[in-house]
Amino acid sequence: MNVCLKDKLMEKYGKLKLMEYKYIDTDKLFLQNGINIIYGEKFQGKTVSTLMYLQQEGIEPMLIDFDRNPKYKNLNYVHLVGSSDMVKDIIEHEAVDNEEPPVIVVDTLDGLVHGKYMTEEDASKVVVVLKELAKVSTVILLAHATIQRTAVRKSVHFRGNEKIVNSADTVYKLMDTTLFVEKNRGYEGDLEIAEWMR
Repeated sequence: MNVCLKDKLMEKYGKLKLMEYKYIDTDKLFLQNGINIIYGEKFQGKTVSTLMYLQQEGIEPMLIDFDRNPKYKNLNYVHLVGSSDMVKDIIEHEAVDNEEPPVIVVDTLDGLVHGKYMTEEDASKVVVVLKELAKVSTVILLAHATIQRTAVRKSVHFRGNEKIVNSADTVYKLMDTTLFVEKNRGYEGDLEIAEWMR
């Protein structure tokens, strides 16, 4: 007996579980166990704005600081100077019972490639590291941007290989104090969030 294609596919594949997005915050900006990227111009407040936002959400992140920023007062977070050994230790950590996956803010992408120009090989290695980190934590990667200015406007572009952006679950551009949503499959809010922190 022949069965129509729709019925055949529904019988075989219709019970597979659909992708469910879980977020660590009420605004649904940062995907739990995801790779989340915020990029912007240097000295725009990416780090402090991200830490402030997470604190408002009741989240105490770990800042893996390759930029060696000073400790921000009045913000609740664990501040660690970044190293490749530390990233390896996080990836290899076996969670104890009921241990929540940590939220890790990596400041910045340049630290993962030691500040050098990013080759295709570097980008591939970074993607592997980010995917491994996301298995055991929620990753928020801060990155710098390239800036193009004309007489009438300024444009901000991700500085790094597109492989990294393509591997991310969410991507945001911070320009002045506005956060622009560039990629977030589960997000339903405004695509421009004015006065985002700082």
